[in-house]
Amino acid sequence: MRGKKRTSNDILRKNIKQLRIDSGYTQGKIAEVLGVEEKHYSSLENGRYNFTLKNLDILSELFNKHSWELLKDDCCYDSKNDKEK
Repeated sequence: MRGKKRTSNDILRKNIKQLRIDSGYTQGKIAEVLGVEEKHYSSLENGRYNFTLKNLDILSELFNKHSWELLKDDCCYDSKNDKEK
């Protein structure tokens, strides 16, 4: 039996979480940047709610990425070292 196919929202959440951790940001700090409560941001990152295009624009600027890069399955993957960036 095959595993569940990952959606673009799954990939986006994974990438944003990885970038947040790698950058040393807390969920609270990202919530502040987005202008939302920390509990709401946690729900975004955990898939209860979806990120808006405005959120995507703000986060792409914060992480110095193009918006479309955050939707790529290998956004946070370092192929040289075969590990996440």
